[in-house]
Amino acid sequence: MKPALTIEQAQKVSDVWASFVEFTQGSLMMAFRSSIPESFLPYPKAVIHQAMDIVVDLYAEDQPEVAKAASSSLVSLEALYKPDEEALEQFANKSRNKAFIKSIERVVNKQQKRSLGYLLQNY
Repeated sequence: MKPALTIEQAQKVSDVWASFVEFTQGSLMMAFRSSIPESFLPYPKAVIHQAMDIVVDLYAEDQPEVAKAASSSLVSLEALYKPDEEALEQFANKSRNKAFIKSIERVVNKQQKRSLGYLLQNY
């Protein structure tokens, strides 16, 4: 059994995980949809689980919204991240599907338009 994380370690993992979800997960979802290889995670799933459990316990009474966010993040961790071989096999199968390719193209085009609009408005 792996040693328990300290509160400080759990908070660091939580901060990294929150940043990862905010800045990286969306792009991975655009590419892989609902089956992202676990190797993209900033830490192994078990470490993220352990850290989020500590954060939930730590903030449950004083800051329940933080505890709820930490708990909710585990839903996406379990729903989206799969063992690499499984995720890549699903991606390969989807890549042969023309409807899947079209949906990816629409998402990418929409994102490009948003980015271009932002640049034109702000620079």
